[in-house]
Amino acid sequence: MSLVCRRAGALRVLFDVLYDDELVSEESFLLWRDKSHDGEQTGRGVAILSVDQFYKWLEEDSTS
Repeated sequence: MSLVCRRAGALRVLFDVLYDDELVSEESFLLWRDKSHDGEQTGRGVAILSVDQFYKWLEEDSTS
């Protein structure tokens, strides 16, 4: 398994824990994904792609 894959998986686990333990709100996760952050673009696209399934789950959960 490549280092990139392991890091991507680690980010997903981190997002799950932050959400499950109510440390970061759904609104904050969505704001981070959707808002442009000047000067913070390096690796951001890769990070967002690595947690794509988390966001799909989050959006499905909020419509239920």
